[in-house]
Amino acid sequence: MTKLDTSAGIEEYLNNVANNGFASYWLKDAIKALLNRDCLDAAKDVEFLQGWLSTRAELILKGK
Repeated sequence: MTKLDTSAGIEEYLNNVANNGFASYWLKDAIKALLNRDCLDAAKDVEFLQGWLSTRAELILKGK
């Protein structure tokens, strides 16, 4: 089992992303906010956002 096979390991990884320099400020802020919420609700919100942003990006690439 690796560290990322546990909830605690994933939380530690996400905290490292949120507190280090390589991520955008937006992503850091989003991770910090999401870690303070119910993980199932947060996952649903992320899936919702990912779906709409992916669709928007595809439409932009197609010039629509």
